[in-house]
Amino acid sequence: MIIRHMRLIMALVLIATTAPAADTAWSVYGGDAGGTRYSSLKQISRENVSRLRAVWIYHTGALQPETSLNEKAAFEAAEAAE
Repeated sequence: MIIRHMRLIMALVLIATTAPAADTAWSVYGGDAGGTRYSSLKQISRENVSRLRAVWIYHTGALQPETSLNEKAAFEAAEAAE
């Protein structure tokens, strides 16, 4: 009987430690392998979204010097907000 309980406890511990945790660190581009950019975090809500502001801006310099080819250039990046 004790062995049966120990096996059950060990199985539950194994299941609990191997269950996937929420990826709150965005370990891949776009938040998941599909790049959906979905975040399950609740820090940004309808009530506080209007108070977000840019925390940094990075200029790549890729469009310098300005030429007529700049209109054809494309650069995409996700925004970071605080």
